[in-house]
Amino acid sequence: MILAEKIDDCVYFLKRFRVSRRLAGTRLGNVITELIAYYPLGAWKGNQNRLVKVDDPNVELMVLLACLRRGFQFSNGEYWRVSLPGIWSRGEVASALNDLVAEHGLPNEIGESMMQLAESNADDGGSFTQQLEKAIHPGKASFGLLPTYVIPIQPEWAQELFDFRIWSRPLLKMDTQLVVNPDSVYYKRPRNSPQSSHGRILWYVSGDTRRGGGCVRACSVLTKGVNGSVKDLFREYQRLGVFEWRHLMDHFDDANSPAFAVEFTNTELFPNPISLDELNAILVEDGMKRQQFVSSVKISQVAFEKIYQHAFNEE
Repeated sequence: MILAEKIDDCVYFLKRFRVSRRLAGTRLGNVITELIAYYPLGAWKGNQNRLVKVDDPNVELMVLLACLRRGFQFSNGEYWRVSLPGIWSRGEVASALNDLVAEHGLPNEIGESMMQLAESNADDGGSFTQQLEKAIHPGKASFGLLPTYVIPIQPEWAQELFDFRIWSRPLLKMDTQLVVNPDSVYYKRPRNSPQSSHGRILWYVSGDTRRGGGCVRACSVLTKGVNGSVKDLFREYQRLGVFEWRHLMDHFDDANSPAFAVEFTNTELFPNPISLDELNAILVEDGMKRQQFVSSVKISQVAFEKIYQHAFNEE
């Protein structure tokens, strides 16, 4: 149950923010808890900066813990969620946070801690930048050392794991708990796998354009990459990823085959998917060769920004 009070055009207070106790401890209950913490009131839907505060005196602990995992900030017994859609420079982040503190009630302590992330010069593999992007999600930083990878995925896996828009296409049996779960995992062959446990993923859905393929359809946060055998990785991530074991066997053939698990979260679906030609035009302009995306490809920050902005261009 979610009941909110609109304070102004930017600020919402969550007066009722709860999950049914009948679902406590169940897989579906856990998924719903993570989902509402990730996406309260469509907190980051649209292009407007948004500030959400949990103002429910009877909110469950499991919901509050999920909120902290999903980018809520804690100060003086209060939980706040900042949403800054778009791509931001350090100065723009500082200006937006100062405005939220001065005009909309964001605690100064939270504003300062978020600015510390933005101002860090010792960004270890992009970890500080990734923490900042988590705190301003779906905002993206134009600075820092956060790598971006274009990862190919077949339409059936995209459909199962994050893109419900392909549901009308009869591919695999759907599991609603997978497609709405903010956390997931994708299994791929080890070749050209991401070399960092921090980063952004652009999902290039391969295959027939009539089945949703041939374009970049979404952006996710890379949280971990793990090498191992298919059977070991499936055992570790079964609760998050592929719907059935037999589907993995169709792809890898052998349970002991080497594989790479891409753990990801916070997926944004692109309103304007980027076609292969459009994608390659951006990469060529950035000095790269044209790609067929048979495996993962690392791209520059400049290329990522062009792709991301084009995907959300409403013109």
